[in-house]
Amino acid sequence: MRGNITVYLRGGIYRLESPFELTEADSGRNGFQVTYRSYPSEEEVLDGSKVITGWQPHSSPIYKANIGPAWKFDSMFENNVRSVKARYPNTQGGASVYNRVQMLVAGSDKTKFGFANEDIPVIANSADVEAFVWPGGAQGFQYWFS
Repeated sequence: MRGNITVYLRGGIYRLESPFELTEADSGRNGFQVTYRSYPSEEEVLDGSKVITGWQPHSSPIYKANIGPAWKFDSMFENNVRSVKARYPNTQGGASVYNRVQMLVAGSDKTKFGFANEDIPVIANSADVEAFVWPGGAQGFQYWFS
């Protein structure tokens, strides 16, 4: 290199199939630097998300799309707004509703607990369940684990 270099990324959405990685080879040599920045007055997005297509009506107002068994994700966006993740029990009139743990299984290190039979509906495949636990308590602890 015989001088500093500025690499401008033009505006737009760049969908990435793998992580965008820079190494020391991308930072310059011979005492010169490489700078990466947005093109003036333009906005770019490096997007590692995947687009879900093939949506079909399930039962109003629910839609479904087949994404296959290997695709795991925790967040979904619709029109750039994070979607609300389905949960049970659902909210009622805007108020949060929770089930209460009835017993802890000794020695399970927070991986097993008991609940009242009527609290949770029958689930075809319990391996598909994700449980979020909020210890709550009189002191108002507010942290989650899953």
